Amino acid sequence: MYSPSQSTAGGSNGIVGRDGTYVRPRISNAFSIHIGAKTLNLILAFGFQVLVVKTLPVRDYATYAVLLAALMLGQQIFYFGIDRTVYRFVPDLTLRGERKALLALALGIGAARLVAITAFLIAVQYGVLDWLTSERLTTTTLVAFVVLYIATSLFGDADALAQTWVAHSRLAIAATLEIVSRFAAVVLLLAAGYAATAELIVVISAATTLLALATIVILLAPVATALRRSHATIDTSMPVDVSRAPRFAATIYLAHFGWVVSNPAVVRLIAATGLDVPALAGFSFAQGLLSSLQRALPGMLVLPGLEPILMGNMARGVPRTTLIAPLSLVHKLDLVCSLCLVTATSVAGGAIIRILATPAYAEYFFALPLLAATMTVNTAYRIFEIVGNLTFKQRMFLLLAPLGLASAGAIYVTVGKFGIWSALAFPLVESFARFCILILFFQRDMVGRAIDLVRMSEFALISLLVIMAGLAVKGAIGVASDFVALAVAGGCVAAMIGAILLLRPIRPDEQMVALSMIPESWSRLRHLIVWLTR
Repeated sequence: MYSPSQSTAGGSNGIVGRDGTYVRPRISNAFSIHIGAKTLNLILAFGFQVLVVKTLPVRDYATYAVLLAALMLGQQIFYFGIDRTVYRFVPDLTLRGERKALLALALGIGAARLVAITAFLIAVQYGVLDWLTSERLTTTTLVAFVVLYIATSLFGDADALAQTWVAHSRLAIAATLEIVSRFAAVVLLLAAGYAATAELIVVISAATTLLALATIVILLAPVATALRRSHATIDTSMPVDVSRAPRFAATIYLAHFGWVVSNPAVVRLIAATGLDVPALAGFSFAQGLLSSLQRALPGMLVLPGLEPILMGNMARGVPRTTLIAPLSLVHKLDLVCSLCLVTATSVAGGAIIRILATPAYAEYFFALPLLAATMTVNTAYRIFEIVGNLTFKQRMFLLLAPLGLASAGAIYVTVGKFGIWSALAFPLVESFARFCILILFFQRDMVGRAIDLVRMSEFALISLLVIMAGLAVKGAIGVASDFVALAVAGGCVAAMIGAILLLRPIRPDEQMVALSMIPESWSRLRHLIVWLTR
């Protein structure tokens, strides 16, 4: 991703030199911290989710799941393209030392966030939550829910800024503090005899998110001060004009609705109109479990931090062909991990649910592999968005909005008759249709190099064959124990990974990216990467 000449461009320049913001040593260290901390936090978040589903009564868990979906929907509706605007404009403006432009951008983002919070408050005031859930919410729950939305939204903005300034270590501290304090607070209160309710979880979540927000603001203050005092600048090859930011954000926001109308939160809320409480709780658990696992996959771990770095390097004149290589490598890693989830849940989905949740949800085990299959194209969609931002081609995503509307409408009309199958089938079909359209549209923008269709098809075929073999083995031995089923699933995953590795799926440009991020002292891993290159 970075050649030695690129990483040291600017000599002693304080922004792109050896100690600058967008240089390989700092980026490598930042990514190591980012991935390590995020992996730890995701493990803790996964444990927190298991704790919640095991301690809350079914009705309370259903209420909590609907509130969580409403929170995510509110964030998507009042998204306003803020984080993508930060990723696109801040690296270039930082490199050029455009302090006034950065201030203007910050004021514009602040105004947009204020409008979003005001609109959300109005929606809550007019009883939107009463329409979404059949349970009557207490005043405490409503206040905590609003506080949670505000704190989560502001923390998301700070998250984007921290990753743009390669301040991953500071972000890691705040994020870790949030999940650790949340987990500890729930455990201590339950141990002290407090009843497990949806209200308790929402109140604790609001308090810990506020704590994380205060922490990240305090930790980012020195970074902002240092950048403001720095006088080192460079001329970028493709300077951006901050006056384009509002139009860029508006285009991103409108295009975003092509996905919002059929995202997991919306699907859950629509499904709630036709599913009974046990089915809604079971579907919500499966959806929440897969969402938690997806956040641990390479795409969700790496791409948010990689995007502003790609924007910064494009501003420095790095060719697009070089920028595509890391996207391609991330996509392959993410696809393999997603197919591992599809394989494992297809073979031992019921056992996984019985162990992690309660046996009452086990009858909905089929939701896990179908949701995991939908996840296989999510990272590709994210890559399409990044390519669209690189080339200022976001309108295509808006043109795909009818697909999302059709999917959401189909779920609403049929969920009463077909139940949970409607909430699973239509989003899956829509995701693959969207993928096919976008790959045709972006083919000329080198996205074909980032999405290796040949290898993608081979990986999927291997996964399908392994699943069939695993189910045959499971049926032949008559598995009666959940842990034996997990062992069979583990063997299937290992067989699938082994078969994929034998294909030697890494391309030479992807090998360069991988080797640039691996320390030279890790000789065995480096040799493995070389061997895996075709």
